[in-house]
Amino acid sequence: MAWNSATGRVMRGQWLLDRAAAGYVTLQPMRNVKHNRSAALAIATVCLLLLNAAAGARADGVDLHWLWDNKCEECHGHSGDFARRNLEAVDGALVGHHDAGQFKLFLTNHYLKGQDLDGIYDMLLAQVGTPPRYTEECRGCHDQASAFVRESIITRGGILVGRKSNTPIEEFLPRHRRLSTQDTGFFTNLLGRVYREIHRP
Repeated sequence: MAWNSATGRVMRGQWLLDRAAAGYVTLQPMRNVKHNRSAALAIATVCLLLLNAAAGARADGVDLHWLWDNKCEECHGHSGDFARRNLEAVDGALVGHHDAGQFKLFLTNHYLKGQDLDGIYDMLLAQVGTPPRYTEECRGCHDQASAFVRESIITRGGILVGRKSNTPIEEFLPRHRRLSTQDTGFFTNLLGRVYREIHRP
């Protein structure tokens, strides 16, 4: 049994010896293969440890829109539609139509806790007070806001910019649909909020 360095496979038998004699393959003792595999495994392990350390240092929070879509949407629909249909903001707090002011407790009983619970609560609170203008004016071309932001928007120096154009969103929007200053501010703020809900610290 020997190692074919050309194909990366273990080969056996007289046929192999004949091919080696003709110069078609190069044979190496299997002990070298084991050594090479051990070295490769060690390198791979170090790389994985470094990647895990980097991920731990980054410690990004869960994308709130992904979390809602995977845990809540099947029963409750889109988060913005749910918020505007079932909730209202009273003195800066969410009140459900059927929970007598205990909406945060309701979320706790619906599989959310800790930072995820607080994040979803804050997201719904923001959506209650946001008119569904993105759905009505933009979604037909750009999908829902969270998908659009993930695919098309990044930040540079804390400013929202288009991923492809590298143009600040606040400068792009007036040219895109001839939006007024007020409308540009509305959509820039909305997209910025969605970006922060997706890319949590």
